[in-house]
Amino acid sequence: MGKIDNSKFIMKLKNIIIKVITFLGLKPLALRYISNIVHQPPFSEADVSDQKIFSTFTSSSGHQFNLYSGFRDRIKPNWRDMLNENATDYPNANTLKTRLHAWENRIQGPFKILKNLGFNPIEKIVLEIGAYDGATAYAISKHGANRVIATDYTTYYYNQLNKENKEFELYKRETEKLFNLRKSYKTIVTEKYYNNVDFVEDDICNTTLTENLADLIVSWEVLEHITEPQHAIRNIFKALKPGGWVFHEYNPFFSIDGGHSPCTLDFPWGHARLNSNDFHRYIETFRKNEKGMALPFYEKNLNRMTISDLKSYCELAGFEIVALIPWSKKSHLEKITHALYQQVIENYNTASICDLSSPSVWIFMRKPIKSDNTNCTSSK
Repeated sequence: MGKIDNSKFIMKLKNIIIKVITFLGLKPLALRYISNIVHQPPFSEADVSDQKIFSTFTSSSGHQFNLYSGFRDRIKPNWRDMLNENATDYPNANTLKTRLHAWENRIQGPFKILKNLGFNPIEKIVLEIGAYDGATAYAISKHGANRVIATDYTTYYYNQLNKENKEFELYKRETEKLFNLRKSYKTIVTEKYYNNVDFVEDDICNTTLTENLADLIVSWEVLEHITEPQHAIRNIFKALKPGGWVFHEYNPFFSIDGGHSPCTLDFPWGHARLNSNDFHRYIETFRKNEKGMALPFYEKNLNRMTISDLKSYCELAGFEIVALIPWSKKSHLEKITHALYQQVIENYNTASICDLSSPSVWIFMRKPIKSDNTNCTSSK
């Protein structure tokens, strides 16, 4: 009983903190990092023992799943924001400063590791894939990059609009939204750092970027959304200068939050435990009003790349993998039963326990120079 009471108290406390920070104009940061505001809650995100069952769902293979009230809120507390497509307000100066400061802190870890490995990003040409509003690109510019080329693919945002019949006007709206978001940072970033960033519309799977363009290529929470990751990694290799480095952080599909906001169902690892037909039936049954967003996102904006696939794609492209780090969570691992894992591999037979228990994966890679004798087709 104590566990249930404590869990409810923590959830109420989180909601109060969100309201206070929202009032102060810092909502995006609150939603993104709220799990870090309250130190170590007495439950895992994967734990549903304190949640009420509101229904059940039976898959085509006969597996019955209990559906839990509040589970999606626990995994993706800001999921409702994705349904608010009519919001036209742009972040105020305080919110922009907070986002920029958050990214200035976030890039420090990978950049420090790169420096320790012998590569200093300062005064280098940096290519960021998946730039969104530009906060990361401006943070990299402030860190000392010589030039930042920030790319993104508007079709990704267009696909996740909650509309069954998407019109070209909606695509134009998303393009304008991204432009205005990036432009809004001009009020808080000095002219030098602002002008140091070039935004480019580009699909890395079918890139128009020139070869040997960048000294460093980076992305955060992007690789899982690329439709053809093997093609993308091959193009990343081409766009990187010989001797250049790559850092990616991504959130794999098979992790507990790998369904992201549109496709996180009402039971742990639901998006990976159902096959495509069952997933469609689930959305039709329980979230019909989200169908226009959830189904295109599931089909077009989430790939099924495993950690093993990532390693293979990078080696085949010619990269030397210096470090591949799955950040597994013990609390998630403890909730992966034999039955749950079997349900996942019925649909995705190459998925591993590590894929399911790692909500974040880091990879550091290097493109060998021509005179380098390094065997870049294998990594041990």
